Amino acid sequence: SLTGVPIRNTVCVSSQIGCKRLCEHCYSGGRFKRDLSTMEIVGQVAAFAVDHEIGHIVFHGNGEPLDNPAVCHAAHFLSTSFHRLSCTCDGVECGTQEAQASVMPSICLSTAGSVNGIRSLAEVASERVSLMLSIMPDMQRNEPLEDILVSSDDFAKRTGRRVALSHTMIEGLDTDEYIDKLLMVMKNRKDTHALQLVQYHANSDTLPPGAGTSRPSSADSIRHCIARLKDEGCKVGFGQYCEYPSALVV
Repeated sequence: SLTGVPIRNTVCVSSQIGCKRLCEHCYSGGRFKRDLSTMEIVGQVAAFAVDHEIGHIVFHGNGEPLDNPAVCHAAHFLSTSFHRLSCTCDGVECGTQEAQASVMPSICLSTAGSVNGIRSLAEVASERVSLMLSIMPDMQRNEPLEDILVSSDDFAKRTGRRVALSHTMIEGLDTDEYIDKLLMVMKNRKDTHALQLVQYHANSDTLPPGAGTSRPSSADSIRHCIARLKDEGCKVGFGQYCEYPSALVV
């Protein structure tokens, strides 16, 4: 999908058809069909790049990016060779066109976490690739969150890029007690990490059977959470699900 404003358009790409993970607040989980190839991932960007100036690319569509080895290859290509991107169409009036690129887009990979995946990304990440790690308690992870956080510390140290820790604003996970937990995660990470709060949009009409019935946080709860985190010296951003994390915008 294409979101954003003119000149700063953001392309949100998928990495899988369905997803292997079973995260409670996400309704694409458990419907895994297959990984997308590197070309299929890059092709999503190419289709938009023909007619749009792209400022950001986010791996925040269907699928867990770090469960698909092709994602690191795609991120590397898009962050170093975007000017070589082209799209070939079969229509009568459509040929191969080079991507519009007055600037190289920034790239952010959003993940539930994988120690080896984060390390692999750090090995190929250019200066334009960032990481956003979800710290929601209902995420399905194959390793302890603390181990994944340590790997994000290594990513920040190796790349020099601030890591965004994302938290979806859901009723019940916006209390002072839970904010204290966020602050514990940020302890000793305020110079290398930021907190990205994400607006939750409940859509009961499209949820699959057995999915959760979470409710979005109120505006007052969101404002209170942001204020407390900032008062403690945390860098904080707030935005929508498929946006480039505002906490990472310099």
